[in-house]
Amino acid sequence: MKSVNHINELLLEATRLQPNVSKLNKLISKVEDYKALQNYSFLHGVLPLVYKSLKHPDVKIDKDVLLAFKQKFISISQKNMQMTAELITLTKLFKEHKIKMLPFKGPTLSQLLYNDINSRQYGDLDILVNEESLCEAQELMSQHNYKMELPKKFLKNRLFLKVGKDIHMHNSTSANLVELHWKLFETKFVFNKKDFSNQSQTVLVNNTPIETLKNENLLLYLCLHGSKHFWERLEWIVDIDRLINVAKNLDLKEIEEQAIKMKSKRLFYLGLSVSHAMFYTPLPLDIKKAIEEDKIVQEMTKKIAANFSKNNIGKKSTEPFNLDEIKNVSAFTQKNKDTLKSRFIYYFSLKTGDILMVNLPSYLSWFYHILRPFRLVGKYLKHIFS
Repeated sequence: MKSVNHINELLLEATRLQPNVSKLNKLISKVEDYKALQNYSFLHGVLPLVYKSLKHPDVKIDKDVLLAFKQKFISISQKNMQMTAELITLTKLFKEHKIKMLPFKGPTLSQLLYNDINSRQYGDLDILVNEESLCEAQELMSQHNYKMELPKKFLKNRLFLKVGKDIHMHNSTSANLVELHWKLFETKFVFNKKDFSNQSQTVLVNNTPIETLKNENLLLYLCLHGSKHFWERLEWIVDIDRLINVAKNLDLKEIEEQAIKMKSKRLFYLGLSVSHAMFYTPLPLDIKKAIEEDKIVQEMTKKIAANFSKNNIGKKSTEPFNLDEIKNVSAFTQKNKDTLKSRFIYYFSLKTGDILMVNLPSYLSWFYHILRPFRLVGKYLKHIFS
């Protein structure tokens, strides 16, 4: 367990904006399992950053260990370059057919945060389009070697479009995955996708201008996405820290107002709190005070830090079943009261998996609410006996 703790401390130090070389050397000397260090670096999505810190000329580390990191970094870089080229191709393709799109995360986020495409790990491409353009975008991609996981008929299912947020498109040539979004979240995200000029920014990726989410929308998305998954991966926390540090004139008050409209202020606060606790991310005094006074956010921050120290990565589910995780979900509500109600709503609100069980016509959509408890029981039993 001590070796694992040293690895965690090393990962934190190596991914800071300005790692302390002396501290890195002390932590490296305490690590017993360098394969575990590389494995955890990869699982947490921060191997490129860890490698860049380890190859510092004043860092004392075994050459074979550094070589192993270098080889993995090269592999990640090759994949990143392939996906970046694919994103550029899609950007040009969508532009030719006058389909508005906003790529986010992946290459555009890496370029924003690090001024290159290889300092972040990303396993797929995320593209946001208007819901009205979804079928056209899917059809266009299908004509260019992409295959949709779902039967096309679900794109006409109104409840699927209401409950879901994205479809998976696989490139049969490159084997890359593109998540085609018509929403950023299942919940309503107050963002006018039709007015890209005021809600987006342009980033230059390999000399190609690509529109992506403006920094305020991006930070809110990253906070909500990470909180939804209990900040399981260190990469998501690093993204928050880097964006706040590198973005110019970032309006946290605007983001806070947006989060309030979405009834997700605590999710936003939690992202900032975790980043501040682990990376000392600078925050405005008024927001820092509000976060410190929110007991639930403080409690959740401690739990997330404890999960990181125990290396619980990969052990959580997006639809958890144990009571602790139910408690976590209910804690994210704006108010402290009605926790039983919030738990009930969380578990019995329809999810994409319920709709995908069977494609029902609109007049039978009520039947999905009957199917959901059976699906949950089946999933729970499978979880127990697996």
